[in-house]
Amino acid sequence: MKRQGKEIFYYANKNECDFIIKNENKITNAIQVCHIIHEENKERETKGLLEALNTFQLKKGHLLTSEQEEEITLQNKKIIIMPIWKWLIKNNPT
Repeated sequence: MKRQGKEIFYYANKNECDFIIKNENKITNAIQVCHIIHEENKERETKGLLEALNTFQLKKGHLLTSEQEEEITLQNKKIIIMPIWKWLIKNNPT
């Protein structure tokens, strides 16, 4: 992302989100990273992402995992759960 000219930030307020992506002076994405999503950590991982989405008025965000893939909607926000390798291929500008 840095090679693409994007700025990367960590978000921490009441909750935390791993990556906030800024492109040309505008926040464009919020990304949470977790090896595996399961019942014990799903609420914690989505809470931080949702807080960031609400703070920066984004409609969707990504939750990157090792293998899981799913789309969920929480608080009218789309959360795209996908394996990090798929996200990397999708976001490679070459």
